[in-house]
Amino acid sequence: MIYRNSYLANEFAWSLDEDPQAKDVARQFLRNEHDLLQLARVAPMTVSDLEAFLRASAESAIAVYRSAGGRLLITVQGAGESLFITGKTAEVLRAYIDDDVVTSQDRVDMTIRRQPEL
Repeated sequence: MIYRNSYLANEFAWSLDEDPQAKDVARQFLRNEHDLLQLARVAPMTVSDLEAFLRASAESAIAVYRSAGGRLLITVQGAGESLFITGKTAEVLRAYIDDDVVTSQDRVDMTIRRQPEL
């Protein structure tokens, strides 16, 4: 799941992801997720949240943080914008950042788990 500017993110301790490609991978993943969700016409709130975040981050640096439990927090520096990413979505994004294998089934599972949000 993807939550924009969620107060729930304050409940976790975060460590900055020092991988130099983490920011670029996260940004591309979010753009792709936005496009896929928009094409599939599902999760309209997530689509609008991603649009707002991507607009805010277009000209700004982002930072990627990880929690011990596997959640991710992506922030736009100086803009007060963040995305709190949990569950299968966080698992898949972490795999991309870590250059691990991501299967089609992983992506399907991520999408299926999103359906109750509708």
